[in-house]
Amino acid sequence: MNIAKHNVCGFNDSVKRALFINYVNTNNIDIVGHWSSDGMRAGVAILVSK
Repeated sequence: MNIAKHNVCGFNDSVKRALFINYVNTNNIDIVGHWSSDGMRAGVAILVSK
């Protein structure tokens, strides 16, 4: 099992969100958590591979 942290800047941008979700789906990764920065246009996602 692999665990990674990803800083998600601009996650509400539809293009960046689509690229991120495509990466997750292509690499069989589960998103186990995403924390917003309360409107500061950044966040952190914790990723765990299947």
